[in-house]
Amino acid sequence: MEKTVIPAGFLDEETRSGYVVTADMKRVWSVQLEMVEALLDICQRHNLRIWADAGTLLGVIRHGGYIPWDDDIDMVMPREDYDRLQQIAPHELAEPLFFQTMHTDPGYTHRHAQIRNSNTAAIGLNQKSYTCNCGIFIDIFPLEYMPASPRHFKRHYNRITRLKQHIRLIQRLLLPLPRGIYMYCRNHTTCLSDERLFDQYEDLLRSVKRSDASTWVDITFNHTSPQRPIVLYEQTLWMDFEYLKMPVPAGYDAILTTHFGDYMTPVKSPSYHGTLIYDTEHSYKEILK
Repeated sequence: MEKTVIPAGFLDEETRSGYVVTADMKRVWSVQLEMVEALLDICQRHNLRIWADAGTLLGVIRHGGYIPWDDDIDMVMPREDYDRLQQIAPHELAEPLFFQTMHTDPGYTHRHAQIRNSNTAAIGLNQKSYTCNCGIFIDIFPLEYMPASPRHFKRHYNRITRLKQHIRLIQRLLLPLPRGIYMYCRNHTTCLSDERLFDQYEDLLRSVKRSDASTWVDITFNHTSPQRPIVLYEQTLWMDFEYLKMPVPAGYDAILTTHFGDYMTPVKSPSYHGTLIYDTEHSYKEILK
């Protein structure tokens, strides 16, 4: 698929909703939009479901593009589609784009997938390690099935919470050591591996089947979203997002109301990634030197 040509004037500084969007931020947006376009191309060719989420979904509906004071892209996919993407994307994305997970980047510690542009930089001032790919990125999160029965929901959620706490403990024990460290116990050698524990965690999330669920939940190590009725995602609408078309769930009103309340009234707040240093002209490798 041919890349969309950036419209004339898009990279110029402008004021949106009373907020100045600088030319530098516009260039960051253009790098992210290139990655979104590549991601959506893969998903369409392989019949994978994907939608804008969080601030990106709000931006689609309220602004027809980015929230003016935002600097990232959030996408969500059902667990089975997300797993397929993990198999496909590393082989289909061409340099400088890189599909980043714990399995493709040894230094990566987040628990969701990202696409990075390796010729750029998005370096966090408060990062604990700079051993992973630190290019400009977009986020991709899986939507997990949750049991329809309240009793089974509570039991499943408690198991997830306990395993997350266990993994956090192992992380504290291992840092700043490599991901796997060998421990000796009763004449047996066991690899205490953060990556292996995370595989167990994802297997637990996969254990709930579509036939037993009526809701999805976005579960990360930092937060858990409210339950989302799957019926809200049964239809997909393609709506304007800057100079691209973005897939959004037809039930976006209920989703945004649950997350933001009166979502059509703008509330200017600092960017979640406010501590990042962006550079669209130089690779993070050059800058880290």
